Amino acid sequence: MARRRILTREGIVAAGVAVADRSGIEGVSMRSVGKELGVEGMSLYHHVTNKDDLLDALAAWVFEQIELSSGRCGVALGDGASCAVGAPGPSGASVGDRHAGVSPDPEPGALAAP
Repeated sequence: MARRRILTREGIVAAGVAVADRSGIEGVSMRSVGKELGVEGMSLYHHVTNKDDLLDALAAWVFEQIELSSGRCGVALGDGASCAVGAPGPSGASVGDRHAGVSPDPEPGALAAP
């Protein structure tokens, strides 16, 4: 009897990153991620609500990989702190290089402060 594969949200996100790295974000679907994991795409719905939830989780994963430091973009966060999203340091650039399929370039000005 074949053993059931144990799925987790983290494992699904990791598979989504692998699909996006190979095929771009356009290649990410419930079916393609399920195939990456060796399960039917429908099995993923126990862990992610829908494709938008999966894509949101992929975006969150990318941002978790980027080490934010203070003093780069000038957006005040309170108490004199500021963010580095507008100008990522080496770690942000390297995450983008390694996972370009997950982290498309934003439109010019998309991260600019209001």
